[in-house]
Amino acid sequence: MYFSYNFAFTSNADVANGLVFGKDMQTWLIYTLILLGSTLMGYLFVWGLGLLREANSERSTKQPWE
Repeated sequence: MYFSYNFAFTSNADVANGLVFGKDMQTWLIYTLILLGSTLMGYLFVWGLGLLREANSERSTKQPWE
């Protein structure tokens, strides 16, 4: 109970001019952009590997309706 009470915010005004877990909001926005960018790069990398594997395979992938 004590743990959830410490990390609960009642409104946006609670963190407007303060720190969230010791960091300001601008820092959290930068962290968010880095996380989303790395997630996108990982997704594109896996998608590209699958595309290359399918292009180099001898048998074609059949669609479920074929």
